[in-house]
Amino acid sequence: MIKRLSIFILIISLFFVSSEKTFAYDDKTTHPALTQEIVEFYNLSFSDEKLTDQQKEWIIEGSILEDTAPRWINHFYDPVYKVGWTGEKAGNTPVSFVQIFSRFALSLKKPLSAVEWVNNRLIQQEYRFYQGDRTWKKALGYYADGNLEEAYKTLGYVLHLLEDMSVPDHTRDDTHAQEVSAVTGDEGSPYE
Repeated sequence: MIKRLSIFILIISLFFVSSEKTFAYDDKTTHPALTQEIVEFYNLSFSDEKLTDQQKEWIIEGSILEDTAPRWINHFYDPVYKVGWTGEKAGNTPVSFVQIFSRFALSLKKPLSAVEWVNNRLIQQEYRFYQGDRTWKKALGYYADGNLEEAYKTLGYVLHLLEDMSVPDHTRDDTHAQEVSAVTGDEGSPYE
């Protein structure tokens, strides 16, 4: 009986260890979970000024919406070279093709680094069909005008960028576009 149980546990363990994908790094759950933790930490740290459940929902919604295509091409920042996404690490696809494709299919503008993106209201306004200006200054403007829903949603957009800066792929120009892996040969990263 113990031998069978040991074999069963070994087989189950091998299944989980050999699995290529894990649920911990799903793009639909990672940012909401990280943002929720940030809000909970804030509420623990500032118990006299806790965010409400509604404000937390708005912030989490913003953290999800920041990944709306094509906004995500502006989520990279290499702190060593101070550049954003260049398309250089997109698998087997030539850089020139990736850059031309991104200009026509994603945005007519050259991708900005995440640091530039979070502050550049003019460029973000040009993404008006994709949530528009969600800079830190816009969040403060919404708050000052009393539009708390948009203020907290926009804070979520900003937090998303901070979360991305803690992921090696976003600081080392790893495109990690699993959706087009058949074309690029880039299988992506388990961290994104």
